[in-house]
Order: sequence, then structure tokens, then C-alpha cells
Amino acid sequence: MNQTEKPSVGDVLNYKEHIEPYPFVQIFAPTGSGKNRFVEEIAQEYNLATGIFTSRRTKAEQSLARYKDNSQYSRYLNYHSDEDLELQLYQQYGIELLKNNPHDKTITTYGMLKYYFDNGYDSDDELSKPENCYDFIVIDEIHSTILDSTYQLATFFIERLIFRIIDNFIHNKPMRCKHLVIMTATKSVVNDYFNKSGIAVTYDLMEECRSIYPKHVCFTDTARVKNIISNLISRGKKVVYFSNYVIFI
Repeated sequence: MNQTEKPSVGDVLNYKEHIEPYPFVQIFAPTGSGKNRFVEEIAQEYNLATGIFTSRRTKAEQSLARYKDNSQYSRYLNYHSDEDLELQLYQQYGIELLKNNPHDKTITTYGMLKYYFDNGYDSDDELSKPENCYDFIVIDEIHSTILDSTYQLATFFIERLIFRIIDNFIHNKPMRCKHLVIMTATKSVVNDYFNKSGIAVTYDLMEECRSIYPKHVCFTDTARVKNIISNLISRGKKVVYFSNYVIFI
């Protein structure tokens, strides 16, 4: 079976059977398998107050673009880009918008959430915590919390939020959030890192679902990368190399 014949995540999973009965769900599925579309459609169909957080702004913008012509969804979709760094906007986001709009749907970045914790979050106000602003919380690109090599603090805030929500589930602490879903295409990095308690229901769809890689992206090995860098430097070119591991350099 070729990749185009394989099902998407939404073809394999459904909310009532695979998400609703469980507080904590892990979804491992390939790039292009429809993970984000699956959770976005759950938020829309069941009208859940939903927070979808991703490590990359482009992913948030892709999600927004999918629904720009859907007035029913867009009416509740509040996207905050990294350009909206005015403190007043973030205070409104955390204190007014979420608490006063029970059907809010937000798609945004880890960085925005970190900015909110720094500026608009009131630790003495339980209702300002993200787990009390949403019924359904989704963390996409979850491997970024482990592999991030940029020394940004945003990933630590996401990790803390995840473990706090899990602890609330385990000890039956009251909160609005009823479902936490974490997703990645990089299963080998995550595995059970966030499931130390063993309460997660895991759907490993890496082989079952389709995998669609972006155009103009090539995959190579370390030896080839060394040769490319060496050849460029020998020709007097400047090279910038980004990696989580730079041991061989």
C-alpha cells in the first residue's frame, strides 16, 4: 500500500471512542497524517473550549488558514501571533477572553503561552490557569519539549503545564480540562517520557497512517552532511549548521 492509500488520523480515530473516555491521550502519527485537522474538527464538531499549542508559528498559521472561510469556526478562533506581544493583549487573552468565552478555540505557539505566564498570568487566580480555561488541551510537536536546542524557556513552560495537568488527573484535583492530547511524528524521542505515571492511552499510528513529506526537503545521513559542509567551506562559502547534536563537528 502506498502512502496516498493509507488513512489519515481522522479515518482511524474518533472522539467518542478514542478520546472522550480518557483524560490523557498520546498520538504518534507521521508528518502529513492529519493530526491537527483531527483535533481541530473535534473542537468544531463538539464545540469544546479548546487550546491547541504548537512549537512553530507556521503550524498555527496553517491551522488558521484551514478555517478562514468557515465563519462558524472562525467566530470562536482566536489566534495570537508572535507579533502580538503587547502586554494588554495577553492580559486580555488570559483574564478576560478565556474566562468569559466558554466556547473559545485558540491555536497558538508555545512562545505565546510562555509570554502569558510571564505577563498575564495570576498565580493566585485558579481561573487564569490554562487548565481552567479549556475543556480540551492539545500539545502538538511534543518532541520539541525534549529536543529543543535553542535554549528558549517556552518548552519548559509547556512541560510544566503537561505534568501539572497529569498530576491533577491522577489525584482527582478539580480543573476545567477534561482531556489532554499530546501529538508528534517523532515517536522515538518521546515514547513514554510524559507517561511515567502510566495513565496515558497511546495510539501509535506511525505505520498505519499516511506520511506526506514536504516538497523541497531531502533526507540524508551524517557522512553526506560532513561532505556538504566540507565542500562548501573549501570553496570559501559560509555555512550555518543547525542540529540538536553537533558532536561530529
